[in-house]
Amino acid sequence: MNPGTTSAPLLSVQGLCVNYGTDAQPIPAVTDASFSVSAGDIVGVAGESGSGKSTLCTALIRSLPHKARVRGKIIFDGRSLTELDASEMRGIRGKDITMILQNPMTALDPLFTIGNQMVEVLQRQRPPLTGPLIKTAIEMLRRVHLSAPELRVTQYPHQLSGGMKQRVLIAMAAACSPRLLIADEPTTALDATIQEEVLLLFRDIRDRLGTAFLLVTHDLGSIKRICDRTIIMYAGRIVEEGPTAELFRAPQHPYTQALLASLPHLDEDEISMSSIPGQVPNLTQLGAGCAFAPRCTRALPACTTRQPREVSTGPGRRVFCLQFEGTA
Repeated sequence: MNPGTTSAPLLSVQGLCVNYGTDAQPIPAVTDASFSVSAGDIVGVAGESGSGKSTLCTALIRSLPHKARVRGKIIFDGRSLTELDASEMRGIRGKDITMILQNPMTALDPLFTIGNQMVEVLQRQRPPLTGPLIKTAIEMLRRVHLSAPELRVTQYPHQLSGGMKQRVLIAMAAACSPRLLIADEPTTALDATIQEEVLLLFRDIRDRLGTAFLLVTHDLGSIKRICDRTIIMYAGRIVEEGPTAELFRAPQHPYTQALLASLPHLDEDEISMSSIPGQVPNLTQLGAGCAFAPRCTRALPACTTRQPREVSTGPGRRVFCLQFEGTA
């Protein structure tokens, strides 16, 4: 839970764990994740590949493979999503909670026109929309600033550029005015100009519809531009959370510090950057201690033997690091 949240959050995740593999050799994709998202919030989730970001997303909308074993609570608007049956969950997924998938190049069905696919989404609207749905689809495309929307609804995905496809996906995700929109790496395949336009669209949707966002990305620049709060994940665990401006100004966890140090920065007339030593750990071989300890330049002997506890370090800020436990 976000320590700075005073009113009931729209989404509350408590002790979420997602395991694959077998009981004898479990693969802990997400471990003990707890956080909240309030209405109208834009919350960023960042970390290297393999940190559990995408698994966390699909767990929230209950779209994980059957072999996944899930524990913990996911409370959305006062309802426990983990206790809903498949039919009840379908009533929430796509209407109250929507998700934009990673790759706009493959997320659309190549066999159907853009208009057909948007109409299918709009038919889920409650209460039912009146009038020709194709006109509503055109208006939705116009709202995301897609050029010539009347033409686009007649075209197939292969006739659109990557940026156009991403705008279509955003329009489809926002079509039913969701209360929470999860965006999983929404700008990865796009050039810098289109990335900025997509981020501005997210902010516009938030301001216009009051939609909360969970923006999952490895791009810290995107998070810094639009997110109110940021969650940092490593090896399936949350290691730090705080207001975005404060987290970027004064990162506390050694992993967060290393991530920010790896961003390119201008040093006089040269661009410099540093890398994080070592490799992301194998999730089947995690020890009893902090997973980042083997790569951490400030690791203590105890870091390899036990997990750090959550420490509140200020309004809305928390960190999981042994170096802060003595100051709690």
